Amino acid sequence: MDKPLNDSALFSDTDEHILQAIKDPIVLISKDYKILKANSTFLKQNKRKEDDVIGRTCYEVIHHFDAPCLPIDHLCPLKEALNNEHPDTVEYKRSGSEGLYYQEVSAYPVKNKKGEFLYFIHYSRDISKHKKLIQELGFSELKYKIIFDSSKDAIMLLTPQKGFFKGNPATIKMFACKDEEDFYRQEPASLSPEYQPDGELSSVKAQEMMALAMEKGSHYFEWTHKRTTGEEFPAKVLLTKTKFGEKTVLQATVRDISEEKKAVQEAMENEERLQFAIETAGLGLWELDLWKNKAWRSPYHDRIFGYNKLLPEWTHKTFLSHIVPEHREEIEEAYLAAINSKDSWDFECKIKRRDGQIRWIWGAGQTIFDENKKPLKMIGLVQDITDRKRPKS
Repeated sequence: MDKPLNDSALFSDTDEHILQAIKDPIVLISKDYKILKANSTFLKQNKRKEDDVIGRTCYEVIHHFDAPCLPIDHLCPLKEALNNEHPDTVEYKRSGSEGLYYQEVSAYPVKNKKGEFLYFIHYSRDISKHKKLIQELGFSELKYKIIFDSSKDAIMLLTPQKGFFKGNPATIKMFACKDEEDFYRQEPASLSPEYQPDGELSSVKAQEMMALAMEKGSHYFEWTHKRTTGEEFPAKVLLTKTKFGEKTVLQATVRDISEEKKAVQEAMENEERLQFAIETAGLGLWELDLWKNKAWRSPYHDRIFGYNKLLPEWTHKTFLSHIVPEHREEIEEAYLAAINSKDSWDFECKIKRRDGQIRWIWGAGQTIFDENKKPLKMIGLVQDITDRKRPKS
């Protein structure tokens, strides 16, 4: 068997210290595949002593083969390094006691000053964690691409200095661009009206929004955008600071809220119409939370009881305090009966307003129960019927 490499001209004490200090397995191998030296990490990993490996072939000790590795079975970096006289690296997928793992093996040819080959440095390292990280990054990039391409919201990348440089299909559609190139030619200012609704210049305010996002990491706000056709539309914008390669950029996610704004406006108008109809009919609306004993009321409800504006708080006790004594017990009994049943609460009684006037009211309420059939709240209305109660002349 070959003896360990100990020629001080070829391998010094310093080389020995470096070899043993490296935590990855390393062996020095001759041109005919025989192991000349091995570090302690290699010996420990292969459960061998130095005398067991020196002089034996690498394919016997490492791969348990009885002949040099064949390309169809096992890529050999030594062969490539020897043929090309350059370092070569291969990647192996191995199976161990803890399952599959990946290993990267490199062969570095070492020559003397005359250019004569001396030995190979055979270096291997476990790259399983690195491979897993690459796979996870690849999966993350795939997920991002799917989200980016399929999102109904416009997603674009930009920098405060250079503007847009990437946009998803929804961006092209939202801003009515012909294609991606058409979008990239746009500047942030060209996709906004000259002024925002608050009167500030879009060009100035856009820089303020981007500066806030860069400083805080993200910034969420409403914005008026403009399509290339000139049509303006309201939007919600989320600016997020992120990395694109080595650069720090902003990702802008833009949602067109035209329909949302339209729906809110229609709801407000319907609410105003309803409120007008209710007050014209002299009806006050109320909703009593039976657990908290607090009521929401329409403004006209409190006016029926003599208040010019809504009281800060209204409870069932407040209501009872306005009922004249001779009707109070009757009303309370009907109220409790309605709470404990699905029957509606329908009543007429006299009240004493805040200004001392005695008036007649009609009221009705319906109990709402939860999924466990427990009373949750009561909703209803009230109306001043004094004129109806007066005797006809």
